[in-house]
Amino acid sequence: EPAEALVRAWDFQGAAKALAKLKADDDAEFTARIAARRDEVARLAKLKARMIARINEAQPRLRRSSILIRGINADLTKADEECIVASPPNGRDEEHAWRTLSGRSVERLVPLVAERESAADWLAGGLLALVVNDAAVAEAFMEKARSLGAQVDRYLDPLAAVAFDRARNLIADKKLAEAKSE
Repeated sequence: EPAEALVRAWDFQGAAKALAKLKADDDAEFTARIAARRDEVARLAKLKARMIARINEAQPRLRRSSILIRGINADLTKADEECIVASPPNGRDEEHAWRTLSGRSVERLVPLVAERESAADWLAGGLLALVVNDAAVAEAFMEKARSLGAQVDRYLDPLAAVAFDRARNLIADKKLAEAKSE
C-alpha cells in the first residue's frame, strides 16, 4: 500500500524503492504480481523522466495551455521530480505538483514524449492515465498500444474499475447523462 500511495503522488522512484523491499517468499502468484507492478512503475518512471526532459528542453517553451494546466497562460520554464514550474508575466514562478495534473493534461503530455510506433510508450501512457483515474484516456492509449502489438489484457480490470468509479461519482453528483456516456 505505501508503494501505491507513492504512485498516486507521481513518486515513481520512491514507489520502485518500496516495491524492491517486498519479498514474497514461496508465493509464486504474489511474486509474479510484484514483478509486474515493478515493471509498470519502471515504465511510469521512464515516462515521467521523458516528460521532465521535454519540458526543460522545449524551444520554444511549452505553455500552460499546451498541457492544460490551470491558471494564466505562461511558459513552462522548469520541471523536476516534484513539479512543473510556470513563469507568468508577473515574475512570480508558480509550481504545479505532478499529482495535480488531470487526465486531460496526461492526454496532452504523453504524445509529446511517446514515439509514434512504440507500444511500450503508449502502454506507459495508459498506465499513467490510470494513475490519474481517467478511464477514457487510459483506454485510448491502451488501444493504441494494443494496435502496435502490446499485450494489454491484464490492464482491463484496473481500467474497468476506474471507469466504474467515475460513473459512480457522476451518478452521485446527479450527472446522469454524462454517466450514461461513460
